[in-house]
Amino acid sequence: MHNLEPDVGGRLIPGQSGRQSDYLPSLARIVQRLVEVRQRHKHLKLLFGLTSPWICDESQDAIIRGLNVQARKLMANASIPIVDLHAAVVGRCGAAPQKTCLNLTGGGCPHYSNDGYEWIANSTLVPAFKEQLAAVEIAV
Repeated sequence: MHNLEPDVGGRLIPGQSGRQSDYLPSLARIVQRLVEVRQRHKHLKLLFGLTSPWICDESQDAIIRGLNVQARKLMANASIPIVDLHAAVVGRCGAAPQKTCLNLTGGGCPHYSNDGYEWIANSTLVPAFKEQLAAVEIAV
């Protein structure tokens, strides 16, 4: 979500905002390191969470959707399963733009309420984590 700035201009703040074109190369370097670690530790499971929507602004959300497409392809090539936080939130709140989401006016712009984060965790993340852990138990 922090690589929403255009490739020309934009307000770049290291660690807070970056160019859209920097997203995939940076993520690829991280994934390469994680895959190397996974090769050394055979039971290590990786799971990547796609970015949730910027629910109140369709143009910002379009950027996120594009970056998610890039991430999805990278993860598929690295055999890293994904959990689709974007689809989960859109399934609950509707597509951008929305005025409220997950019990908060302006929720998902970019942050959610505590209840919203709890819903995301329990409805989407916990099942994905359990699925990964179940695969570990079977393999052991």
